[in-house]
Amino acid sequence: MEAATATGVFPTPSVVQNHPGVAKAWLQSVYSGGTPTITGSYNVASLTDLGVGVYKLVYSTDMSGIANVAAVCVCRTDNNSSDVATASSPATTGINIALRRGGTKTDLPSMVAVFGDQ
Repeated sequence: MEAATATGVFPTPSVVQNHPGVAKAWLQSVYSGGTPTITGSYNVASLTDLGVGVYKLVYSTDMSGIANVAAVCVCRTDNNSSDVATASSPATTGINIALRRGGTKTDLPSMVAVFGDQ
């Protein structure tokens, strides 16, 4: 799969799941009444609201470690260039996401993809 030398063979789902280039979890969320809500996801058990503009994404299947975990986060807004989404506090069970508009934590719709080892 990595070298692409066997063009007549396909990788099975169990092999693809272990590949480092495949997201191990992803999430699309919105806020309603100050509470984050999952609108689409993979390998996400729940969202825990940690305060204004901050939530914890909890995995359905834990990561095997946090050394090689990376998260890509974006705010899904009205093209406001000051909107920023960041990930922090990676753990084998989940990761925290903070959403900011102009530096101030704000409840915003977001999308997250997490890569790592399970």
